[in-house]
Amino acid sequence: MVPEGRVRTPEPCAGRGHAACPQGVAAERRPEFRWEPVQDATWYQITINRNNTLHTRQWLEGAASYTPAADLQYGSYRWWVRTWNPDGYGPLSAPMDFSVGERSRSRRRAS
Repeated sequence: MVPEGRVRTPEPCAGRGHAACPQGVAAERRPEFRWEPVQDATWYQITINRNNTLHTRQWLEGAASYTPAADLQYGSYRWWVRTWNPDGYGPLSAPMDFSVGERSRSRRRAS
């Protein structure tokens, strides 16, 4: 059975329908991307665009989170997740927008 559910918001990040984290202004340059697992999904594909250009596309087996290996550059980001299992692709999540900028820079210096 193709995964039918959309990626949903974990409790700490609740706010918009099928949203996930991060959203708004990222508190750090290497945020953890999180979403609720979808029944019957065996893989998740996360896509991250920076300033309307593909930045990252990564397949994750059974994982409901992703942390980039390197700090994100300052800019505007949009990301979404797609589910997959051997029966096919599930629907895309609603896209989420966030930015990495001044607020992220000042918090990093304070650490």
